[in-house]
Amino acid sequence: MVQAQTEAEMLKVKAQAEAEARKLAGMTEVEIMKQEGMAEAEVMHAKGFTYQQQTQREVAKEAMKNGITGNGSGGGSTIGDLAGLGVALGAAGGIATMAKDMLAPAMQAANGIGQAATSVAAGTWNCECGNQNISSNFCPNCGKPRPVPVTWNCECGTQNINGNFCPNCGKKRP
Repeated sequence: MVQAQTEAEMLKVKAQAEAEARKLAGMTEVEIMKQEGMAEAEVMHAKGFTYQQQTQREVAKEAMKNGITGNGSGGGSTIGDLAGLGVALGAAGGIATMAKDMLAPAMQAANGIGQAATSVAAGTWNCECGNQNISSNFCPNCGKPRPVPVTWNCECGTQNINGNFCPNCGKKRP
């Protein structure tokens, strides 16, 4: 009887350890995805591209790869090909939003619920079409890009900076 209880306790401890390991693995995957996305954004920014310009480049490359050239040589009608491409891009945007929504609980667990709620609220913006508290770079309702402030203030105290770097301390525009 004592041996059965000991084995049951060992199984319980093992199950708890495995659950904790799965939780940590999931958090690690989220952190890796987050870091990869941030690295990709930094590379695009360093090359001087905005998210919209990079997306347009990728769409153009995909169109050329699939034979959408504008002269109908792709086998189907060019308008139909472009319409299909537009539908595919719309679906990809919906999938990206779904993925973000699915990862939100894991991100809150990784960052702490209070920190995640504060950072999302601080990084939101309101679109001209009326959509509010948008956290992405484009309005999900009308597709307009997040407005870029004309000037910015640096943490060192320098104000109304027009460029991408502070002329006083060299810090990058947030």
